[in-house]
Amino acid sequence: MSGAGHPPEVIGVLVCRQPRDQIAIDKTDLHSKKIRLVAREELVTGLEYALHPPDPDELIVRLRKELGL
Repeated sequence: MSGAGHPPEVIGVLVCRQPRDQIAIDKTDLHSKKIRLVAREELVTGLEYALHPPDPDELIVRLRKELGL
């Protein structure tokens, strides 16, 4: 990965089918542990993206930015 210009770090993702407002976890706590929460709303959006796939490199760049990496 590093040879292709991608950092060799692991990004944790917690996926939950419940809507975000029904998940009893502090978003800042997850952020401090470098874990990204994906709730029902984003799962639905992701399924919609399956019809028109976005650029995978762009997704990684955006996720790294969200986690401050």
